Amino acid sequence: MNSMLRTLLLLGYLFGSGMVSAWAQPTPQLRALNQHVAQVGTTVPIQAVAVEQGEELYQLQFSHPEMVARMLTEPASSPTEISRPKYGHFEVAISPRVAPGIYEVAAVGRHGVSNPRSFLVSANPVVIPEPSAVESSAGFPVPVGSLIWDRCRAQEKQRYQLELSQPQSVNVTVHAQSLDSNAIPVLILRDEQGLELARSRAVKRQPAQIELPNVVAGKYSLEVFDFLHQGGPDYYFALDVQISEPITMPVSIAATENAASAESTNVISEPASLINSLKTPLDSRQRFWRDPAIVAAVGDWASLAGGLDFGQVIPAPTPATMQTLPVVMHGLFGGPSQPVRIDFQGGAGQGVWLEVVSASAGQLTDPQMLLYRVRRDDAGIESLQLITHQDDQPGVGTGPVNIASADPAFLATLPEEGHYCVMLMDHITSPRPNESRQFLISIGAPQPDFQLIAHPLFHNNDPAQARPGGAQVQSGGTVAWHVHLLRRQGFAGPVELTAAGLPEGVVATPVVVHPAVNQATLVVHADMNVGESCGDFRIVGRSLGEPNLRRVAWPAAIQYPASPRRSFVQWSLIAEQRLRVTREQEAPLGMNWAMDTISIKPTVPTTAILNLQRRTGGGGQCVVRPIQLPPGWSIGEVTVPPDQTQANISIQVPAETSVGRYTISFHNETKVQWKPTAEAAPQEIQVWLPVPTLTIEVVAP
Repeated sequence: MNSMLRTLLLLGYLFGSGMVSAWAQPTPQLRALNQHVAQVGTTVPIQAVAVEQGEELYQLQFSHPEMVARMLTEPASSPTEISRPKYGHFEVAISPRVAPGIYEVAAVGRHGVSNPRSFLVSANPVVIPEPSAVESSAGFPVPVGSLIWDRCRAQEKQRYQLELSQPQSVNVTVHAQSLDSNAIPVLILRDEQGLELARSRAVKRQPAQIELPNVVAGKYSLEVFDFLHQGGPDYYFALDVQISEPITMPVSIAATENAASAESTNVISEPASLINSLKTPLDSRQRFWRDPAIVAAVGDWASLAGGLDFGQVIPAPTPATMQTLPVVMHGLFGGPSQPVRIDFQGGAGQGVWLEVVSASAGQLTDPQMLLYRVRRDDAGIESLQLITHQDDQPGVGTGPVNIASADPAFLATLPEEGHYCVMLMDHITSPRPNESRQFLISIGAPQPDFQLIAHPLFHNNDPAQARPGGAQVQSGGTVAWHVHLLRRQGFAGPVELTAAGLPEGVVATPVVVHPAVNQATLVVHADMNVGESCGDFRIVGRSLGEPNLRRVAWPAAIQYPASPRRSFVQWSLIAEQRLRVTREQEAPLGMNWAMDTISIKPTVPTTAILNLQRRTGGGGQCVVRPIQLPPGWSIGEVTVPPDQTQANISIQVPAETSVGRYTISFHNETKVQWKPTAEAAPQEIQVWLPVPTLTIEVVAP
């Protein structure tokens, strides 16, 4: 995200924080549990310790079926008294069959399902130190072979003891942001005299890590703190200390003069394979469910490389070597003056798709890609003519979820037959370990395709006001998802969005994403007799031009809001698209169109009628506004007084509008009565309710 956008978001936060905001019906906002880690085959107590709108959390849902939570109860004070539920307190059992890795957990309560948080399943025992131990000057003794779970304290350092009885190879890793933590951990290793020997700071989702191949026997201390010296329940981290036989003869690390000044002292013998990490990621949320009957297997989000055949990857050449397309290469970035060059032969008018996978896969890189026409004069002297180039991909999406990649990817048409080359370079010049400088590059004929990312719609025009949350639909009510369409390799057709796997009594009208736009809103509506449920479903996109081209939307969620400390909204991909359906709570306002589909001729004004069903708590004034209009369309907002139940909406489309089917979304800004708990008195809040989508058939004049 560029600096200008961050500045605008921060201004929106500062100026918007004192203004009245419109919200969706509140859902639980989960910031942290008392611990986000458990060992395979164990049962542990888990408590929601940082949550808003969640006083009545009664369930935890995990992304693995063999991770099961049971809500605890308060013991009865007498034989005749019924045990009361202990909301927010659970006993979680991790089956021995659960593979170690990062999974996902969400909390369910009276107001729906929360945003998800990561949950780490470890093969090693989990140790939670007493606060007094890590806050003391001596520090907490590190039980090697265990995983330490702790959290940063504001303006304090957490200290840990490490004692080696003989020379050892030491690897210390602090995981935080990969676990959805707010912390940016700094890790420092000191000797017994307090001399700093090594330091590392987490960057992006890369952990803070110190890896030393040989450390002499002695006593050492580890310090962990947040880079901005913040702390709290959502500043948690996992500390992993591994020791093994030294790789070479012992050398005192105290003699390493530059160790204290280095940002990271990783010593790498062989770079970890980017290909293997893309094929088998530790984070299970990157192993998206895929139904072969609906969706062909494509690359994970981390790679953005749908359809790459990892078995055909070749090493990037050191000298310029002519390649036969298509080609997929793996290599390491050097310095800015050491670009990677790939030469190939091309034909006049040939389309070529070029794509890099590096920063989007978590590498500490900022690639740039340039395409040249290569010419040689009679003397054999080479000259390069720039055809096109790209640094970052253009951003997709608006509002709190802005999808941008630092990895270049573009479609080029070769002007003539001849010799071409691609230059690939990295803007980052600071020292980094080898395993953080890897890249994949693919060059070949374009294969038009698309990808989808969907997240619960946050009903506010100011991105800085966005908050984490899940999704809930009440009987007779609506809830919506914002869907981003990522057009790839020249794909320019319309896409129809549908919802698969919704519970009985819950429906979603199909939505068509017109070729002129890249986003849409899918609205889910529950009837009055819907049953209680909470589970996942899928949003599926189908190309109307190629019916066999279908893709499942990757779920996403807001993890942290903007703040004076963080001037942008942090979002991430998640494992499941969850929906809580409640029959107990009736939606205060129902909405439906008199006609779900209307026909319109260009330039001819037409009226669509929206009917309102006012129920208990839904008697306020309503303002109905269109969102995500195609270019040139004119639909004004309509105000419906409290004593009326109908909105007449005038629609007019420009003369150049193509004949076809369009889907238009609206939201209804109003005030409703809301109860934070079952016992609390109702209070009035301002909300934006999604209106069922309206289908418009544009016909010839």
